[in-house]
Amino acid sequence: MATFANRGYTVDWLKSTFLLGVDLTLDDGSDYPSEIFETSLKQAERAVSDELGLVFNPQQFRERHDKEPDMVGGWYPLRTRYRPLIDIEKIEIVYGRSKTSAELPPQWANITESMAGQVHIVPVAEGSSSYIMAGGMPVILGLGGLSAEYYIPAYFQLQYNAGFPLYEGTAVLQAGETSVTVNLNREFTDQYEASATAQGVTVSISKKYDSIVLSIDSALQQDLSITWKVDTLPSDIARAVALKASLLTLDVAGDLIAGAGLASVSTSMDGLSQNINTTASATNSGYGARVLQFTKEYKELIATLRATYRSMNIFAL
Repeated sequence: MATFANRGYTVDWLKSTFLLGVDLTLDDGSDYPSEIFETSLKQAERAVSDELGLVFNPQQFRERHDKEPDMVGGWYPLRTRYRPLIDIEKIEIVYGRSKTSAELPPQWANITESMAGQVHIVPVAEGSSSYIMAGGMPVILGLGGLSAEYYIPAYFQLQYNAGFPLYEGTAVLQAGETSVTVNLNREFTDQYEASATAQGVTVSISKKYDSIVLSIDSALQQDLSITWKVDTLPSDIARAVALKASLLTLDVAGDLIAGAGLASVSTSMDGLSQNINTTASATNSGYGARVLQFTKEYKELIATLRATYRSMNIFAL
């Protein structure tokens, strides 16, 4: 699994960072129900996901794409609906509502840009013996057979995985060595976050396109166990989710800062009095300054994230 909680972005993390210093108790002194924070994180995660058109937690999808022979020269560029694209598990040819399909080798799916979900069908040597080839393209895709039609709706059916995977494990650094390489069994085309911890020593990380190198300053006389984590979810996206979740939580905390529906509290006894005034009112939140600051940060950050991760669609009439 690769949920936000698995990545370390938990309710406790939200409280100790973005909500630090906020009174998170009810009138009777009891803590807010955990459901408030869990719901805020869940709603914020979905909102940012929809805003950027990305899938955060890895999931399997299946969808169909149209076939246009004009695109045969471009090796049939297809763009998956959900991004970022991890891998293609299956490619099928389906004509209309037929219950049967022709399966193409998944090796033919060439992912040229995972963040954009861009795929091209390039028939390589592996699997080509099962199809009649003409001009470097299988007849079922080229200019013969059904594909002689100008346009075939929902001709390609893709089964694929999309999302930001989380990889974690333990590496053993042998006695007398100062570094160990961890192969990740995947080639990364985008930046990723990496962390590593070990008891009693500081571990440095060198990130490569398909592995990480864990190092320590000086060799030890005994084996060292190093716990590592590689998260492909960018940290700036996680920050956007946290800001959004904090705003949802602060809406509740601001209303209850001096008690439900109260903007000020006065207490007097035997000539002594105490007045407590807050920034809360009928139209303002008790934590208005923090809400305004987080709102400003979120707007600036989400604009940058849209420019970086949101795919651009161009239409011509």
